Formats: sequence, C-alpha cells, structure tokens
Amino acid sequence: MSVLSKLWQIMAAGIIYVSLVIGPAHAEEKLNAIDGVAMDGFDVISYFDASKAAKGAAEFSHEYRGATWLFATAENRDKFAADPAKYEPKYNGWCANAVSKGYAADVDFVNGWAVIDGSLHLFWANSTKHNFFSEVTAKQVRAEDNWPTVFAGLLDGTTRFPRHADHFETVGISHPQELPEL
Repeated sequence: MSVLSKLWQIMAAGIIYVSLVIGPAHAEEKLNAIDGVAMDGFDVISYFDASKAAKGAAEFSHEYRGATWLFATAENRDKFAADPAKYEPKYNGWCANAVSKGYAADVDFVNGWAVIDGSLHLFWANSTKHNFFSEVTAKQVRAEDNWPTVFAGLLDGTTRFPRHADHFETVGISHPQELPEL
C-alpha cells in the first residue's frame, strides 16, 4: 500500500470520526439564535412565570446548547439552568405554525408566543399564533411529524425559511427584536 493511499485511509477515518462524534453534537445546536444569543435575548422563564415577554440581561446569562440565553433575573437564570429542557422553546425556537406546514420561519418574540401543554411555542406573528390555535391539535401533530425533516433541511440549507427582514414592510419586525416602548 502506498503512503498516499495510507494517508487517504487515515483522512477518511478522521472524517468519519468527526461526523459521527462531533457532527451530531453540533447539529443539535441549530437553534434560532443571532450572533450566538438565543431567543433574541428574551427571558424564556418570563413567558411561563409572568405570562409576558421580557428582555434578559447579559449579567444573568447561561450557556446552553451552544448559545447564550439571557434572563431578567438571577432567579430566572438559575431556574432555567436547573432544567433547561423544560423551558427551551419547541422546534429550537422556529415558528411552530411554519413547522406544521413543513418549513421554518422567523418568530415574533413579543406577541407571537404561547405556552401550550407546558411547552413554549413561538410564531411568525400574533396572527399566525391565532391561525395555529384554529386547529391546534392537528397542527401540533403535523409539526411533530414534520420537525425531523425541517430540522434536517435547516442543517443542509434545503428548508424554506421566510425571514422578517424580507417582509419588514408588512410585519414590521426586525431582529434582534426589542420590546416596544410603553
């Protein structure tokens, strides 16, 4: 066997190892995050405990699934850190209604959210949330069925993905999203 052939075998083994060991761990990190910050910096605990959107602060951050999660208080950060899977949004933070239709989409962190059966669901906009609720059981089943394919498409770039930036004139949402001034 030539030296070149041996090198190719070693490289192939390395590529297989990386794809089997590192690849899946990296793949599960495909969260809806901008510049490494999950949830546009919104505190996921506030949706559950205060029933409202609240911005987090860098001083109350927690690293989870390859992203920085921000919280409004140290108590919220610690609650999340104790059981992050309980509070993280369904479908890695992509629009639940879009996933029910077989694609991914940006979400409205201020008005496009609902806690359904103990899980945080995010939506393109408030109107999309209401559309989802029009047939919530059927759409939840379709979203669960579609999620593996949508997720795979997010990883390989084949999933259709509407962005708020491309529809700003009609939805008026930009990211990172901020709370409206009162």
